[in-house]
Amino acid sequence: VIDGNEARITLRSGDTIELRSNSTDLGRRNRGIFVDDAEGVEELEWGDIETIELFRPTANRPPAFGERLYGTLRIQDGAEFTGYITWDMDEIFGADTLDGRSADANHEIAFGTITAIARQSARSSAVTLRGGETIELRGSNDVNSENRGIAVADPGFGQVTVEWYQFESVQFLPHPGRALAEFQEVRRLRGTVVTTTGQRHSGEIRWDNDEEFTWEHLDGQHGGLDFDIEFGLIRTIERLSDRAARVTVLDGRSFELSGSSDVNDDNRGVFVMQSDGSTVLIDWEDFERVEFDAR
Repeated sequence: VIDGNEARITLRSGDTIELRSNSTDLGRRNRGIFVDDAEGVEELEWGDIETIELFRPTANRPPAFGERLYGTLRIQDGAEFTGYITWDMDEIFGADTLDGRSADANHEIAFGTITAIARQSARSSAVTLRGGETIELRGSNDVNSENRGIAVADPGFGQVTVEWYQFESVQFLPHPGRALAEFQEVRRLRGTVVTTTGQRHSGEIRWDNDEEFTWEHLDGQHGGLDFDIEFGLIRTIERLSDRAARVTVLDGRSFELSGSSDVNDDNRGVFVMQSDGSTVLIDWEDFERVEFDAR
């Protein structure tokens, strides 16, 4: 922690980044840091923290918060996304609760006991429990159109956020777990940029004069969905028009995105630092595609 609104982040690569708060992740607006140790769960506030060191867990015991929510989310047009679920942009663990009111009672249901949630209308949802019982709930932002969004962190590309009107259902699945080795190596972006005239420029890449590492994200929208795609998982980006681009990830899926400077003519330029030490700037109107080097 640097001060009340800023922190220094050290990556596994050894690189450091100083970040200033624009959300509750950092700074005084942080809603609490919870530590689950052998003596129980302790809650700390931002002002209590000097440093946080992250490492592999050493104890083979279930977390006090329950398992991370994981499942397959289906939207109205039939598309599906599988990954780690954040419900109402808030609940992420099996011990977190879904609130709502049925015809005869108020309910607080642990997510770990839920197998599925299906949108019934703008005002209600059908919640299916492990025992097979299905309850129709209403009256809270967990189960109606006041829901702030459902995010799915898909290990194959990044994160997609779905609004309530697009949501159809979610099926919760066993948590698959991920080994540390599965995560991308942190490195600078490298690849080949091709211009509309056919020129090719290879080297280290800085996208939108901003993103230059594999852990950073490309932002865009499609069909009302918000995508945050990890650069380290992108194979190619192709300009479709002044306002849109096609992003293809390593597993072969493609997304036609618009609505941000990462994928339209508000882009501040694609910079390529070549092996001879020179830097080439390609403006969006001259950009055709980029092919990123495989990890």
